[in-house]
Amino acid sequence: MLKVSYLGPEGSFSHLLAMERWKEGCEFLPYKTINEIFEALMKKESDLALVPIENSFGGLLYDTVDELVSRNFLRSRLRIKEEISKRIKLCILGRKGEKPQRIYSHPYPLIYMRNWLKKNLPEVEIIEVSSTAEAARLSSETPGALAIASKEASKIYNLDVLYEDRSRKPKNITSFFVIGEGKNPRSGEDKTAVVFSLKHAPGTLYRALGAFAKRKINLTRIISRPHPERRKFGEYIFFVEFEGHEDDPSVKNALKNLSSSTLFYKTIGSYKKIEL
Repeated sequence: MLKVSYLGPEGSFSHLLAMERWKEGCEFLPYKTINEIFEALMKKESDLALVPIENSFGGLLYDTVDELVSRNFLRSRLRIKEEISKRIKLCILGRKGEKPQRIYSHPYPLIYMRNWLKKNLPEVEIIEVSSTAEAARLSSETPGALAIASKEASKIYNLDVLYEDRSRKPKNITSFFVIGEGKNPRSGEDKTAVVFSLKHAPGTLYRALGAFAKRKINLTRIISRPHPERRKFGEYIFFVEFEGHEDDPSVKNALKNLSSSTLFYKTIGSYKKIEL
């Protein structure tokens, strides 16, 4: 049976998406943190992991990025297998009749809901937690506590839906990476991600990215993070994503050029983007 790990607890948007993507015949394993999800993969406790990477309002999930550029991940056989985008519909959960005193939420839903909260719950204490499902769980155990979570979480944690966001624009979309072992074949609609480090000197990033510009390869993400093994402040490791598959001739040439201008380089996946 396929084992899929996700950011829990039960009822999180990661959990709901995992069930939609793989449906029946899988075992879904919740973990409290992104780090624990990656550790589970390393220890073979799960076959695949579903982790959030970016939200249209909150931006990048740096906990996920830091795992992708970590020494353990780069030394493993793990790769990005898919990118899945999903519209997120948020609700305010609680118990009818109780005076709200605090509201639990993951930080990113708070960004999306901040104007509504300012208008409707200006005096309520805001407490950030690890996931929307954890927010619902805490709300179910705390009198006078609300949660920003999914409608499905209200059923799991026996809460009332006090407000449901029905706005159509702007859309609240979160992208997730599926992580596992094995190289994907070309689909014709692929993106590829690479991680590399550079000599700390003028022009090195310009020359590295020039390998893609020269071949008219479109970059879709450029992320820099403090180098996990840096010797001094200001040294970074880069996560770069671009259109195309690592086996495409133009991409092969670009990566060959890139590898010659970096201190360290690794391709960590070619994958298709799916919208659910």
